[in-house]
Amino acid sequence: MIFDSLDNIRTYFSFKEFSPIIDRILSLDISSPNGSIDIGEGNYIKVMTDKTRINSEIIESHQKEVDIQILLKGSELIKIYNINEVEVKTLYNPEIDCQFYSNPGNAHNQLILKEGYFAVFYPQDIHNPLNAVDNVEALKKIVVKLNLKWLQEKIKHES
Repeated sequence: MIFDSLDNIRTYFSFKEFSPIIDRILSLDISSPNGSIDIGEGNYIKVMTDKTRINSEIIESHQKEVDIQILLKGSELIKIYNINEVEVKTLYNPEIDCQFYSNPGNAHNQLILKEGYFAVFYPQDIHNPLNAVDNVEALKKIVVKLNLKWLQEKIKHES
């Protein structure tokens, strides 16, 4: 997992193929329409409107994709769980690249995602987004879905 200011995103993704993705991300704003934007190589950007919940029941992990989550509006608490402390609720579905878990109780860690920051979740990062920080609020969110194999190949070539 990575959590940092959006100003530092190029530090973590410095390879040349990621530069146009960052430019595309930074061109999005609160007026951007909801939907999916194909950015090639199995990578895409999801722009969505949602709202936080007092206790979000969405606890998930992915095997083929890495999530980069960015808020354009609002704030949310994202809880992170240890793989040894969760119970599988729905087995991994390769069509949606997702496995869901039941609420195990206390989170291993947590962060507050707000405008100007981003969080990256790798396959080992079981995350529980959309929790209210104080009160339920509307969100405008970008989730960049990076093809894990593509990302690993690019990082390997940069090393």
